[in-house]
Amino acid sequence: MMTLKIDGMICASCTEHVRQALEKVPGVRSAAVSYSKALADVVHREYQAGDVVVCDGEYANASSVNFYTGIPLRILNGRENALWYGSYFPDAPKIFDDDSSFQRLWRSPQRVFFLTSDAHGPEKVRTMGVPYYQLLRSGEKGVYSNQPARR
Repeated sequence: MMTLKIDGMICASCTEHVRQALEKVPGVRSAAVSYSKALADVVHREYQAGDVVVCDGEYANASSVNFYTGIPLRILNGRENALWYGSYFPDAPKIFDDDSSFQRLWRSPQRVFFLTSDAHGPEKVRTMGVPYYQLLRSGEKGVYSNQPARR
């Protein structure tokens, strides 16, 4: 098995094109391509019990982090997307944040990771007027924290 690092992919379509191109190379039996695994890797490396991981918007934008790490995600403004209906059930998990609850969480002493797939995602933390730290940027996606990297 060989691992190649390919930068510049910004979407699922990019990964599919790269996978197809790799599988046309003589001697390559199969290829697996993920531009989101790097985001999961940085969260997994930095995460400690008690930390919180919040995805910006739709769960699907950050589901690979949950998939690769097993760390549960909170969802910022996710009620505006595909999960809205079930999010209001009385027994729904308390994982949905709005802007004000996210600001309180970000300003708290608790370590928060913020996953965004929006090029304007950093604005959500920048405009709070408190420190934020970019842990990784991969294409349009990024991982930010309210505390500096531990390692």
